[in-house]
Amino acid sequence: MAVALSLKEQAFLLRQEIIDVVSKNGGHLGASLGATDLILALHQVFNSPRDKLIFDTGHQTYAHKLLTGRKERFHTLRTHQGLCGFTDPNESPHDHFFAGHAGTALSLALGVHDASVYSEDPPWVIAVIGDASLSCGLTLEAFNNICLKQDRLIVVLNDNGMSISKGCGNFHEYLQKIGTFSPMSLRENFTDIFSFFNLKYLGPIDGHDPDQLVKLFCRLKNSKGPFIVHAKTIKGYGLDYAKNFPTIWHGPKPFCIESGTFKQKTSTLTPFPKIFGKTLLEMQKNQQDLQVITPATATGASLEEFAALHPSNFHDVGIAEGHAITYAAGLARFKNSKVIASIYATFLHRALDNLFHDVVLQNVPLILAIDRAGLSPQDGSTHHGIYDIAFLKTMPGLMIAQPRNGKVLQELLHSSLAYTSPIAIRYPNLDTHVDESGLVNREPGVGDLLAKTTTLSKKILLVSLGHMAEVAFSVRNKLLEIGLDATIFDPVFIKPLDHKQLHGLILEHDYLFILEEHAEKSGLGSIILNFINESQLFHKKVKIFGVPDRFFAHGSYKELMEEIGLSDDQIFDRIVEFLDTVF
Repeated sequence: MAVALSLKEQAFLLRQEIIDVVSKNGGHLGASLGATDLILALHQVFNSPRDKLIFDTGHQTYAHKLLTGRKERFHTLRTHQGLCGFTDPNESPHDHFFAGHAGTALSLALGVHDASVYSEDPPWVIAVIGDASLSCGLTLEAFNNICLKQDRLIVVLNDNGMSISKGCGNFHEYLQKIGTFSPMSLRENFTDIFSFFNLKYLGPIDGHDPDQLVKLFCRLKNSKGPFIVHAKTIKGYGLDYAKNFPTIWHGPKPFCIESGTFKQKTSTLTPFPKIFGKTLLEMQKNQQDLQVITPATATGASLEEFAALHPSNFHDVGIAEGHAITYAAGLARFKNSKVIASIYATFLHRALDNLFHDVVLQNVPLILAIDRAGLSPQDGSTHHGIYDIAFLKTMPGLMIAQPRNGKVLQELLHSSLAYTSPIAIRYPNLDTHVDESGLVNREPGVGDLLAKTTTLSKKILLVSLGHMAEVAFSVRNKLLEIGLDATIFDPVFIKPLDHKQLHGLILEHDYLFILEEHAEKSGLGSIILNFINESQLFHKKVKIFGVPDRFFAHGSYKELMEEIGLSDDQIFDRIVEFLDTVF
């Protein structure tokens, strides 16, 4: 007769499965290891999916996936057509919402609770939030709307003292000092801050004691809320090196479990974010009052060295993208120093109004460094940076640029110190070439002619956005093999566009193909089409190669580019087909 495993033994096995798969596929390791006991306890007590478990940022939910019928497919985590690295309602009825961006869980939970509050036997709604979520304005807005009638609401505060890097801000400090109360008493403490939001506070409780957690959740299930359970957890719990270095092991690449070493990459190139971080250090030598701001993405944006060397010039405001941009505007306007706001393209969506109202409308010369501009392969649809040009291009006075390689990124950053208007510099998280020799000043609205066709007929112009220049050159080489040639033009500045040079090139060529890793309906191609319309160049044959108008999930970069149709082979085939069609 099989002996039933204890909850601690079950949690151990869940962690081993998570470690094994992440070591092969990469993924968000630290947060999921830290949340395993909490998730196991919640599934012991509540009846998912009838009772609604709503997670804030789904990268802590690997144990949840294993406990909800996805164990056999867990090895496909973050692989092409495999399990998503976040919660995904297309994947399981136990996942009620996509959760790739922080701060959404509590607002969603309030809505879900109130949708069924008048039913005969309403479900329990449990919002699992991280302590870093308390720096997010949306979470605070939700707190402000909690009311006593939401008596089947539980907020589980998973407090590991971290976001990606170390936690920051007043809420973070408060949670470190909050007093201890008996989690079994179910009494309210009217001196804690959560009581002001109509929440009955319980904790802090050991978030790695599943037996105690089960007892507490059972008592809550037979009581009336709304409750907040403050669970203290350790990021990376169950794996010593992940626990000791939680920032490094937040979202590791594939690694060796035994040694804790990352598997060697074969590329000798350098990622754009690392070039960005290094360039800021160089810029600070000549611009000592340079200020750098990030909304909790210091590690991914390669800002940790700058933060360590220049702590008074570095500002991590937590998961507060809107505040980051408006704070940057205030700092840049009156400190009389250059300010760089580093933000991921997908997170910039959350600061759209702040950018428009507080930066662009006031013509504050902020340097906006937009990281992860392009596909975010293994994170998938919630993280692709392929929509930002759509709203950036509509803002009067805002310059937009995208470097094709590390050298051009360096040139744009150094040049932007002299700009008197705001500029957004987009770049992907891809490896690129670095050539520090002969850096030149970049004048706004001036592009680069990279190659010139020598053919006299069927003259083809390839306009490539940023790193797509490499694809353009590969396509050109394929065209040469069949007796065709192509001019390659990199506008560098999406706005202001190099009208003079582009106008001449369009007149000289018969066919124009635009290559961009952005939504094809709203990116560089749409800007050029508008320019063609204004210039009345209607007789030209134009085709845009961009990201089609649908959502794309996760996978390797190569797999996604092929799924989208942006590999060099696919673009070459489509150009040849297009040429055959028009003839």
